[in-house]
Amino acid sequence: GDLYILKRIIHDWDDNQSITILKNCNEAMNRNGKIILLEEFIVPGNDPSLGKLADIEMLVMSSGGRERTNEEFESLCSNAGLVMTRVIPLKSGNIIEIERLKN
Repeated sequence: GDLYILKRIIHDWDDNQSITILKNCNEAMNRNGKIILLEEFIVPGNDPSLGKLADIEMLVMSSGGRERTNEEFESLCSNAGLVMTRVIPLKSGNIIEIERLKN
């Protein structure tokens, strides 16, 4: 396909399973396809944030799922042969645009 949209999916899984999901999308999508993630970010510092609250919920509700920092999402993408190309912050979450690494 040209576009894969995953809304609050990656946060349900540990790193290895998240990488597998992203790799599967990478293998299935067209050469110029994109992946859109709608996810929260954990922001640095001790200020309260929706991402930090959601992270606590994930600890209770899943086995290995969690919220991640921007850098952790970049690492997941890199390990799946992908790159984050744009992040659009929203009041609740972020739109993360992902493409294949260009050779």
